[in-house]
Amino acid sequence: MLQPTHVTPENTEHPTHRVKPVFVSSSTIDCIGYVAGKLLVRFKTGTAYSYDACPYTYFAALQSVESAGKFFSKNIRSKFHYTKLQADPFTGEILT
Repeated sequence: MLQPTHVTPENTEHPTHRVKPVFVSSSTIDCIGYVAGKLLVRFKTGTAYSYDACPYTYFAALQSVESAGKFFSKNIRSKFHYTKLQADPFTGEILT
């Protein structure tokens, strides 16, 4: 079987893909990133999620609002399909 030649945040076989983290003001969100129409969120608990088809404007807003956690809860959490990531998209480390 052929192995993938590219790596995405969801691909944990070869966690070499890195996204530059953007740290935000939040008691629950550690950092965010944006790649290929997906909002990447790492929480302070250490878990990371990818939110599909999330507009870039939400990524930009998370960086400028007073509380990224409140904005996230109100505008993103239950509005976009998400995937829990097995590898940290910012460091490539396998998450437990």
